Amino acid sequence: MNPHPLLAKAKPEAGAALLAAVVILLALTIMGFALLLVTKVDLSVSRNLQMAEEALSAGEVGANMCAVAANAQNTNLSFGDSVTLASSQVEATVRYPQWQCKAFKEGIAPSRGLSSLEGESTKVAYYQFRIQSKGFGRAQSVRNVETIIRVRIVVHQGDPGYSRIAYRY
Repeated sequence: MNPHPLLAKAKPEAGAALLAAVVILLALTIMGFALLLVTKVDLSVSRNLQMAEEALSAGEVGANMCAVAANAQNTNLSFGDSVTLASSQVEATVRYPQWQCKAFKEGIAPSRGLSSLEGESTKVAYYQFRIQSKGFGRAQSVRNVETIIRVRIVVHQGDPGYSRIAYRY
């Protein structure tokens, strides 16, 4: 006879609920840490993507600014000459985004047929420029943009009339 009735022999299923609760708690803890890790990685990828997009946007701004500069200086450039431009020369001191670009005058562009402006006293010529631009974002992210533009020059009775960017490839 057992002097203490509380110390009686335990039933085989006693403690199974405690063990099941501990296993479930452990599984939930592991899932919580996994979710935390995935969230951290997603935030890091998102941040990197944003910086790369900033650099690409800066590169595109540089390409557009270089196209405008090439159009403005077209009559002063010989074939093979280039125009170099940077954000520090154009904009106020802004830390980001920054860009650098170079426009090369490649030569006479392929003709697209007769222009409606052409006549006996008016001639139209197309020149082709290759533009290379580099955009700089935060955290040393760099994106390159390269494009070709055609500039149309209209000469009326021997005097240069005007030029404009015809289209961009």
